[in-house]
Amino acid sequence: MILSYMRKKMKLNKINQRSFFRIIPVILLFMLIAGCAAKYPLISVNQVKDLKVDGYLPQKQYIIINKSLENPDPSDSDEVLTVLQFISQEKLQEAENYIQTLSGSDQNIMQFCKGLLHFYQKKYAVAYFELDKIEIEEYNYLRYLLIGDCMMEMNNKPVDKHFRKSEILLQFQKSMDTCHNEKIKEVIRIHIKYVQYGE
Repeated sequence: MILSYMRKKMKLNKINQRSFFRIIPVILLFMLIAGCAAKYPLISVNQVKDLKVDGYLPQKQYIIINKSLENPDPSDSDEVLTVLQFISQEKLQEAENYIQTLSGSDQNIMQFCKGLLHFYQKKYAVAYFELDKIEIEEYNYLRYLLIGDCMMEMNNKPVDKHFRKSEILLQFQKSMDTCHNEKIKEVIRIHIKYVQYGE
């Protein structure tokens, strides 16, 4: 009887070991996906309603654009939107290759696209200097939002330039002032809260 019990227990242990080893790849895949989640999720304005929980947006530092990332207008030849689509699909190398083809385009647009890419490559100091020296009317609200976020990130690194809280808030205020969409302003306010109250 004892022998039979021990055999059953050994058999159960083997089953448990097999189950454990089968679940390891699933756990590793989940961890990899979770690790790839961007600190600054890229969303379009039409996603705001779907993201709300009990009428409120989760307190994440979304980077929001006023055009659709999922179903872009085929007649809209927007270079910035194309780069943003590559970034949203985590195709940073494709975004870089595409930006290199823009050499004949408007230099401000090319510079803005480079700044976007460097921001998502976590090269915040490079992105800051690229975004700070251009003017791009359609995306000025986004430019100021990204500059403010670059400043915050640079403050977290001892070797980079440091900015006062008021300087960062000024960029987010400029973002609010150049934006005419209430849903986008709602997202900008979350960035402001991060500066005022921290994470």
